[in-house]
Amino acid sequence: MLARLIVVSPEQFAKWYSGQPVQIAGLAPGTAEPKGEELLNQKGCLSCHSLDGTPLVGTTFKGLFGKEVVVLTKGKKRTITADEAYLRASILDSHADIVVGYQDVMPLEKGLLSEEEVEEMIGYLQQHK
Repeated sequence: MLARLIVVSPEQFAKWYSGQPVQIAGLAPGTAEPKGEELLNQKGCLSCHSLDGTPLVGTTFKGLFGKEVVVLTKGKKRTITADEAYLRASILDSHADIVVGYQDVMPLEKGLLSEEEVEEMIGYLQQHK
């Protein structure tokens, strides 16, 4: 899995480690939690999925929400709508529905993301037309 590394000064790291608020590139100002696009970037999603329509290792996120997607589910082809339920399932159990034309290479995120992070990702994707 590819990920993005954020390098900070020793002072910023010490503040972050002690739980104090610190401004770090890639995080929303005034918070310690990334939002939307920053979260997708921080969690490595944008290493394989684009925001501009370009297919990469994974499908593009541009215009995904509400779009019909052809997937393989337990070896059977079916067409589904990329709604909130599909996005949640795809984030947490990426091996359940594999988009036709793509390989099953996304790592499982179940247990690695908080409910708030999943909600932020889904909310961003709903608005990213």
